[in-house]
Amino acid sequence: MVDVNVLFQGKDYPQQGLAPNTPLGEIIKAFKLHNSSPNLKFTCNKRKVNVNQTISQVLPPKQTTLIIHAIEDKPKSKPAKQVTTVKTIVRTKITVNIDFFSLFRFHRFEIKTDKNLSHLILMFCKKENSNPDEICFYNDSYEILDPNKTIEANKIKNNAILHARRKEGKHKDLNFWIEDLENRRIPVVLNWGEPFKKQFQKFCESVNLDFENTLFCFKDEIIDPDSTPNDIDQLKDYEVFNIIEKRPIFTVLVENVPNSATENDLMEFIGNAPNKVDVFADEEGKIPGYATLSYYRQSDAYMAIMKCLEEEFQGAQMYASLQII
Repeated sequence: MVDVNVLFQGKDYPQQGLAPNTPLGEIIKAFKLHNSSPNLKFTCNKRKVNVNQTISQVLPPKQTTLIIHAIEDKPKSKPAKQVTTVKTIVRTKITVNIDFFSLFRFHRFEIKTDKNLSHLILMFCKKENSNPDEICFYNDSYEILDPNKTIEANKIKNNAILHARRKEGKHKDLNFWIEDLENRRIPVVLNWGEPFKKQFQKFCESVNLDFENTLFCFKDEIIDPDSTPNDIDQLKDYEVFNIIEKRPIFTVLVENVPNSATENDLMEFIGNAPNKVDVFADEEGKIPGYATLSYYRQSDAYMAIMKCLEEEFQGAQMYASLQII
């Protein structure tokens, strides 16, 4: 027979007269009936107790007493997780195209969106050899951009087109827009002492308008093409000029028109349709009639005159001339 002592917190809990083939699990089970401490760990001979072993398997030779140590197994407290806050700063690099108003050429720059617009202005002025204090940028909506705000705050997107211009003030050249009939604004550069006429003619050619049939206005006042910017009061950089078409202005008088001819017949013969046709025939048919053709373009009026002079109409040779109203 074997005596077994279970030691716990300095106290002895003996179990006497046990058979050598008694499983250690039964000894531990009996101990737990007297001690309800949770999380106990049992060791014997400095080893963890295997509950399936018997006393004889762990009892040292020539000994009649087995000592089992019961230790309260306190769970190790896990250290609190340290939460590290990482501030992520996204610096997106975009491409910006800048059109220098007075030179009509583009520069391309790459810049991070967290940079101020003033940084882009410096880059641009370095390339153009310009004073950054005299330059400002605006977008396609003609809004001036804030140089003290970032690229992102100015709502500048990748591959955006910005326009550089000089700040208001009287420079050697006047920069202005001419707004066409479709509300498109065409930039124009002109020396303050140079007449408007040459630039007005170029504008008309670019938008397919007849210069002689076009009026240019600034603040509802018609501009004399032979005048210069210096002749206009309160004119400054980046003003908008408007245009008005004079309609109708070119009238062709056609004589010797057959009395049987109708307006549709005459329009079909002429080919380049006039804006207005009026046929005046003799009710008695004794004398030939006449007609007037109205055109917006002078070139169309001349083509109609040539048609009347070169070809017969319903067997009659007509005569035509330009009447300027």
